[in-house]
Amino acid sequence: MKLTPFSLLVLTAPAFPQTLVAHFRLDEASGEAFDASGAGHDAAWLGGATQGVPGAHAATGLGAQLDGVDARAGLMNNTVLDPLTSDFTVLAWINLDTTNGFQRIFGGDPGWGFGFVNNQILLTTYGVQDFVGPTAAQTGAWMHVAVVFDASFLATYYVDGAAIGSVVGTGPSNAPGPNWWIGSKQGNTEYWQGAIDDVQVYQGSLSAVQVGQLFSAPGSTLEVGTSYCGPSLPHSGGQSAWIGASGGTYPGGLLALDAVSLPPNQFGYFIFSQTQGFTAGFGGSSGVLCLDTSYGGFRAPGQIALSGPGGAIGIEIDTTTLPMPTPVTVQSGQTWHFQAWFRDSNPAPTSNFTNGLSLTFQ
Repeated sequence: MKLTPFSLLVLTAPAFPQTLVAHFRLDEASGEAFDASGAGHDAAWLGGATQGVPGAHAATGLGAQLDGVDARAGLMNNTVLDPLTSDFTVLAWINLDTTNGFQRIFGGDPGWGFGFVNNQILLTTYGVQDFVGPTAAQTGAWMHVAVVFDASFLATYYVDGAAIGSVVGTGPSNAPGPNWWIGSKQGNTEYWQGAIDDVQVYQGSLSAVQVGQLFSAPGSTLEVGTSYCGPSLPHSGGQSAWIGASGGTYPGGLLALDAVSLPPNQFGYFIFSQTQGFTAGFGGSSGVLCLDTSYGGFRAPGQIALSGPGGAIGIEIDTTTLPMPTPVTVQSGQTWHFQAWFRDSNPAPTSNFTNGLSLTFQ
């Protein structure tokens, strides 16, 4: 395969809007890698992966350690990511054990893969071009890395929020197949040796400012909705907790809610209403209820979550059956407001809330 430092631009593909299409926080101590984007791309771990290792940052939670031999996670028979032949962005926190040879963070076969070759950052459009970037790798330390492969086939690389160089391409990748991989090329070679945390994939080209924002706020995403009633009152850890959302803001779409910067190892769940509110100390809490007091909540089995050591919870919600006393279906044009409630000790047992988030469904 030709290692190409530059080439002539001859084509331009149509640009996509920026949409989070896959988000693997990798916070699980066991089981599948959950897709927090709301798109349902959960991945199954294979080989020698160790889950539940310390992540890049308290806000990113846990991570996964890959052995460089056969550890990888596979998204099998998944066609939703197949439009990503250009105009996409991949970001991840990484901690390399070695800089020898080819190693992949994320990609699909036979389309493309993002990772490193020796100590150089690399996007490969398989069978087309190796976009060999600048020297960027180091071992034994967490780094935030990103590639933006835009609609004009320019690959721009970022490390810790700063652009480090670009490589010009001649066209898009080949059409990806149905299988996508974390930590491997095509599930059988170029295995990652080291830790990976918080892998995010966007359809669309993120700007330098946006990549910098994601580095500066570990664990955050470019999310949908409008924040209000914030920042929330600090909890026992001295931080304000935040709610965010990603996925489809249309009736029946997959929508994921997440709450971050919570106190660790506390239970919490998400609540909602069509009416905003502002009630300090609601129910004896140490925070502010930002909804009307006749709110609904996601409190069914499996929906109340433990924040874990990273202080974060998340849920995928079904907007066709919001759990009110009489289940409600979200309609086009409606605006709904969401918040998270969580337990706390400050120092006596109490509770608190995140800020509020407003979502208008199209």
